[in-house]
Formats: sequence, C-alpha cells, structure tokens
Amino acid sequence: MPKFLCRLHHTRWLLVVCFLLLSTGWLWARAGGGHSSGGGGGGSSSSSGGGGGSGGGDLIGLIRFFWWLNTRHPLIGVPVTAGVVYFIYRSGKAGKRGYQGVVIHRGAAAAAENVVQPGLRALGKADPAFSKNAFEARVRVAFTKLQRAWCEQSLVTVRPFISDGIHERFGLQFEEQRSLGYRPVMENLSIASSDFAQVECGPVFDVITVRFSARAHDYRVDATSGERIAGSEEEANFVEYWSFLRTRGSQTKLNQAGLIEGNCPNCGAAIAMNQGAKCEHCQALLRSGEFDWVLAEITQEREWQPRRTPPPGAVQIRESDPGFSLQDLEDVTSVIFWRKAAAERAGRADALRKVSEPAWCDAFAATLDSSTPRKLLADYAVSAVETTGVLLDEAEHRALVQVWWMARKFSIDEAGRLHGPKGDWLVTTSVFVLARRAGVQSVPSASISSAHCPQCGGAFQRDTSAACEYCGTVLNDGTRAWVLRDVFPTGSSEARALMADAVGRSQRSGELFRAIGTPARGGGTAALAWMILCLDRGELDGSIRGMLYVAGKKHDLGKEQVDALMAAATAGQLDLPQPADAAEAQAWIAQMAAAAHHTSGLSSAETKLLQRAGTRLGLTSADVNLTLNRARSEAVSHAREELRAARREKTAAREEERSAHAQ
Repeated sequence: MPKFLCRLHHTRWLLVVCFLLLSTGWLWARAGGGHSSGGGGGGSSSSSGGGGGSGGGDLIGLIRFFWWLNTRHPLIGVPVTAGVVYFIYRSGKAGKRGYQGVVIHRGAAAAAENVVQPGLRALGKADPAFSKNAFEARVRVAFTKLQRAWCEQSLVTVRPFISDGIHERFGLQFEEQRSLGYRPVMENLSIASSDFAQVECGPVFDVITVRFSARAHDYRVDATSGERIAGSEEEANFVEYWSFLRTRGSQTKLNQAGLIEGNCPNCGAAIAMNQGAKCEHCQALLRSGEFDWVLAEITQEREWQPRRTPPPGAVQIRESDPGFSLQDLEDVTSVIFWRKAAAERAGRADALRKVSEPAWCDAFAATLDSSTPRKLLADYAVSAVETTGVLLDEAEHRALVQVWWMARKFSIDEAGRLHGPKGDWLVTTSVFVLARRAGVQSVPSASISSAHCPQCGGAFQRDTSAACEYCGTVLNDGTRAWVLRDVFPTGSSEARALMADAVGRSQRSGELFRAIGTPARGGGTAALAWMILCLDRGELDGSIRGMLYVAGKKHDLGKEQVDALMAAATAGQLDLPQPADAAEAQAWIAQMAAAAHHTSGLSSAETKLLQRAGTRLGLTSADVNLTLNRARSEAVSHAREELRAARREKTAAREEERSAHAQ
C-alpha cells in the first residue's frame, strides 16, 4: 500500500476514535451502567442524588475502553492513548498558564492603583485642602506652558516651577538646536488625558507622577529663514510621565495662584526671578517645594517605572540625615550629567568646577579636546537616573547613581556649529560616584536647586571658579552638598565592586546584587538594546527581526527606532554591561522577565528573545526555562499580594468614608 494511503488509512481510524472520545456522553453512560438507576439514590439518572451517580461509572468505563483499545488494537490504541494523555497534560498546562496570566494582569492593574490610592489618601489626610481635580487642572497648564517654552527655546516663563536638573537638560538641548540651525515647532497640541500614575508620601517630599497622553503636529524650521525643514514633520500621539514634588507637610492655599501661574506661592506676588531664585517681596525660595509643587522629572512612557523599594543604604543614611532624599540626589546627578555634556561640547571643564572634586575635574579636563574642527557626542537623551546604593563611612558618604543614556556622534566647527549626526546611536550606561563629608545635613528647602549655591541661593556660573560668585562659599569640597567623585562604565570592575560593597553593607541578598545594573532598570529602550546585543549579528533578520518589532511595540518603540538599535549593535555602538557569570546572567534574565510581567505580561516574542539571550550567555535551555517559570511564579505571587493590598485599601477607604459621614 502506498505510504500516503497508509497515512490516510491510519488517519481515518484516528478520526473515528476521536469521534468516539468526543461522544463520551453516550459511550461512558453505557459503560457505567447509568441507564435508569443511580448508584444508591434510586430513581432515574436525571434525578439521582445518592452517594454513587454516574461519575465513577464513567471513569471505569473509560478505563475499560482504553484497556480494550490497547489490548485488541495496539497499533491504534497506544498512540491514541499517548495523544490523549499529552492533550490532557497540555490542556492542563495551558489552562494553568491562562489562569496565571489573568492573575498577573489583574495584579498589574491593582499595582497601578496601589501606587496611587494609598498615597492619595495619605496626602488628603495631611493636606485636607488638596484637590485632585484642581491639581490636574494646574499641571495641564504647566504641560502646555513647558511645550510652548520648548518651541520658543526659552525657559523664562517656566523657570519658577522646574528643577535645576530639567533646566540644565533643556538649556543644553537649546544650545544644540541653535548650533544645528533649527528650532522646533509644535502645533495643534491637545491633551487627551492626564491621570495619576503614582503618589508617594515620603519622609521629605510628596511626589505625584502624572501620565500625560497628548497629540501634536511637530516639525522643525530653519532658525534664520523660518522655513520648514523637509522630513521633520510628524503628527502623532505621545505619552510622558511628569513627576511633581513638594516638601512633606506643605499645605494647599485655596484660591491663590502659585509657581505654575507665575506667582509666589508664599505671598502671592508676581514672580520676578532674580539670581537667587527668591521672591523679591518675601524672600521665599521659589523652587524649593516648600510652598508649591515643582516639576522634578520628565520621563517617556517606554522608560518610566514606579519606584518600589529603596536602594541599599538609603534607609541607613536617613537615620543620620533625616532630610536625605533620593529625588534631590538624582536631581544633583542630572545637573552633573548635563554639565559634563556641556563641558565636552565646549572643550573645557569650566561647567563642572563647582559640582565635582578638583582632582577628578582636572583629570577630566586633560581628556578634553578643545581644537576645531573635532568630533564629539551630542544630542544626548537620558532614559533613567537611578540611585543603586549609598556607602556610609566614618569620614564620608558616597552615593552610586546609575544613568542610562544615548547620544550620537557629531563634528563641531570653528564657529561652534554642530554637523551631523554621523553614524548610529551610542546606547550605554554609567555609574556616577558622588561624595560628601560624613555629618553633612541635607536641607529640604535647598533641594532640587542643585545648580544654586546652598548658602545664598546664587545660580552657578560656568567659570573656572570653584566658589560661589556671590558669597564666596567653596562648593566642590563636599562640606555642604554632594559633588562628583568619579564616573565609571556600569560594567567596569570599579562600578561592580562599589555596588557589591553597597549591597554587602546593607545585608541584602547576593541575588539582589546580581539584579542591580540589569537593563530592566533602564526602561524599555535599554532592555530591548540589551536583548539585541545578546543576539548574533547574523540573527538580526527574518523571524528575529519580527520578534524585536513586537517586543519594541510593547515599549512604544517603532520600527525605525528598533532598526536604529539593530544598526547600532552592528556598528558596535551598544555599550551595555554584561553579566559576569552564569549566576548573574540567570538573575538578570529573571529581573528582565519580572519587569515584563509587572507591565503587561511576558509576551511570546520576549520569551523567545530571553531564551536566546540566556543560551548566548552560557546558560542551558533548561536553566533559562526554569528561570522564566520561576519569574512567572513570583509574578503570580506578587500579583496576589497586590490584589490583597488593593482589597485592604478599599476596606480602609470605606471605613474612613463611614467615619466621615458619622461625624
């Protein structure tokens, strides 16, 4: 008999058997004796209610049927039985995974509420006049104002309510735009929604993060002629997370304009910004957060992650310095990062003299090339600034702050004009080591004013002096504030040793240390870039490319951006840390999977990419699968905890509401 006829013959018998199995209602009823009498309850099968019933008979009948099939027709019975067993196993496994997926999805939704509702309730207790609707209305005005300032390349109208970190970032970007000969234009800006993404009531600051969903028509015009630059037009939706902070204990003043409206939040007078950033009428520090909300950070959707646990050493430093704040530390680091970029562009270290130790600044200055024309990095983009540890010694304190950033190569001519970009994006991460003397106390009113003198409030100038031009206070010796000690690539032995030391001192687990520095902490761009880096260059095509597009879409990365990352990988421009050994690789993959589960779940594309990454890093397929399964189980446990926390929060809110009504 021809082979295809044999296959057809066997297929016919399999179909017959499958039909019989699907008709189990008839087959099992006969085999189990379930005609008109039950096992012990009497009556018909439709009304039997005793201790027997047809369930046991059905099972016995099924066993008898498979026994008959396997003994009389083994060529059919054995494969069919194996197929049925496999089908049951797979169905059960798929059902379990489906159920876990539902739990994870519900847990993610509960987690999103859990980072908003408890904080919002605590904020309402501390500040009864606070109104969520009024706050949203104000920050929508701030959103529109800052977008307009971006297009005007001037921060005068928004300076009162933005932190020094944002001011430095925008200032450098304006310089680059002017050097490239264009200015941005944004038309038809509309805000679709503004929702609270996180509310934190910390020991120093209250922080509210708002998720803005907006749409606008963007394009560039020539700075001289005002003509549109071809190829720069884009009309699209975009999402950003804006974090506003205010000193803990501050109170909302009803019917009084504040920083966003251009008025002093303390006395209500119109603001005329001076060098000290103080109100000319009442001398209040305007951007301190002491009287009103200040914009401290802007994050793109693909990079934003809620802060869940403090880094090693953060709890311990607050015991000796109650005013210590991660937000302030990270704002200081942002100022330093952008001043470092400005110094590289200028070919001089002047911008860093007041914010870095003399020894490091001199060494850095020696590496700068001030000749023209020359090549340099510009068009910087920072995806995340995260404190990874604090080291407390008897004489000094050190902070380790990781910065995930991107840049492209340009050239600069004698007139200071940039030309480029030349080549692909460089995607990398650095650890900034900041230091200060032990015993220095943080002053919350001087926080997020990191480019101003902590003594008199005067704005730092980009000159060769290490002292304040207004009061003469020396600023770079660590006796008053954090200053830069060093900068290391995150994957370097120096950075790894420092982070290991921080974790060891805080008695946190080695597993946690191995997860520190993972690209999952850097947001969607860093995570996808790392997965691309783990692939063989020859694999960046076909089905792998499709999987990368799918994974990128989840993180709001379009095809052009994914293609740019793949091109950067091919050009050797993805300079990201790699795990030191198999144990660390396993911890990193677990952290990447956990980060995916905390958002919208680990997709099949991401699973396959992580599996490939794991095998390229020296893990076996079994190790990777075990790690991913463990991460899924932990995600389920975490989701259940979030669901329980959400129920507790709802119960507490109802009890408070009843108490309020009773009073």
